[in-house]
Amino acid sequence: MNKKSLENQFLQNLERIFHFSLAFIKSKRINIIQMKTKNLIMLLICLTGSTLFANDTAKSPVKLAAENTERLLTSLRDGDREKFVANSTGEFEQAMTPAAFDDARQKLLPILSRPSKLDFLGSLNKQTSILYLYRLRPEGIGDDSLVTTAISQGKVAGFFVN
Repeated sequence: MNKKSLENQFLQNLERIFHFSLAFIKSKRINIIQMKTKNLIMLLICLTGSTLFANDTAKSPVKLAAENTERLLTSLRDGDREKFVANSTGEFEQAMTPAAFDDARQKLLPILSRPSKLDFLGSLNKQTSILYLYRLRPEGIGDDSLVTTAISQGKVAGFFVN
């Protein structure tokens, strides 16, 4: 079952509970204390369900950092400086001049031109940034490279391949 159908099923069940509660109120079969308890239970069900779906759709910082790192590596390989500096801090964009980008690209092209896999190693908190560490592992024979992406307030603040 996909996420959309689960969400629809949850909303339909929630609507049934609501209508059932209204029917009880109209028939006056339950007293006020029971109704308050049922409303509290319904509220808890709503909050639990909305939290479940909200957490499912939100991307984790690690996943966002991985997407940024993949974008940085791909744009270096393809020679796309605009894509490389997208979603970066102003300082990072200013430091990555076209000449600096071309220099970095020429040095890293032998590594980036081979098929490889990016493995998440961990993260480090550093003052105002979080450093995300990855191992760039080439398919077949070749040395691994350490890739570090610094993220500050959701933007790329630094990038290093060793």
